[in-house]
Amino acid sequence: MRIGILQCDATNENFRDEHGDYPGMFISLFQSIDPELQFAVFDMRLEQYPQTPQECDAYLITGSRFSVYDDEAWIRKLEKFVVELHRKKHPLLGICFGHQMVARALGGKAEKASQGWGAGVQSFHKTATKSWLYPALENFSLLVFYQDQVTQLPEGAELLAENELCPIAAFQIEDHILTFQGHPELEKTYTKALLELREEILGPEIFAAGVKSLEQSIQPQVITNWMINFLRNGASSWKQIRYNLRNSGFALWPRILCQFPKLKITYNKIQRVKNCAEQTGQAVTESTFEKIASEKTAKRFEH
Repeated sequence: MRIGILQCDATNENFRDEHGDYPGMFISLFQSIDPELQFAVFDMRLEQYPQTPQECDAYLITGSRFSVYDDEAWIRKLEKFVVELHRKKHPLLGICFGHQMVARALGGKAEKASQGWGAGVQSFHKTATKSWLYPALENFSLLVFYQDQVTQLPEGAELLAENELCPIAAFQIEDHILTFQGHPELEKTYTKALLELREEILGPEIFAAGVKSLEQSIQPQVITNWMINFLRNGASSWKQIRYNLRNSGFALWPRILCQFPKLKITYNKIQRVKNCAEQTGQAVTESTFEKIASEKTAKRFEH
């Protein structure tokens, strides 16, 4: 699986030598769960985008010091890309700013939190049960650093986690979008450095509570497992496979075969259709595809 990281900010340059940058944090975390995962990085602030969404199997929007409602050209362009990914049902993860961006882009609302900053460790209660939410936890804790939060879910979204300070802490949309307010990629040493850097902005009470909260345990790897499970669960659905094949000129087929060996049952049939189309110069239409790989046949491959 190849994940495109949509980078929306950079770490403070004074911390970078010791802690690295945000894309590296995500890559290190995800590869600690699955070393076979591959990544590409696109800097949203520089308006770097993949040539097509199919260039990556999934995308992840990082956190940012910016707000999703800031009047910045790159933020508005990213908002349009989120809408495109949703329309194509392309797998997408959102973290903090990314969580808020997905909500706003798809008709929800994100705004400054009435209670002020959330900084340090926060605990969340899971509000739904899903097959991909394993290892199973009813409550989990993550590092947070936010002033904005989602206050209204977008249409079709399902709440997955909450707490008193952040009622919309995680949500999903169908089988292709999953977002969290918390930061699984951050480490406590980096968060402590960030707290100290922003002590005056946070104020003495929030700063002291944030530092004290770092004594609590966190479960970033569990949440990362959930995200990987979610991506695999969505990517393995026959509906998503059909869509990817029809809209990528079969470019994703080798990648799909690697992830889901059971699909090799139909490889020869699909390859014959592809070869015929290339030789005759005709496109593989939906009706042709459905004739070769009908829903009846597809049921064999459902996971």
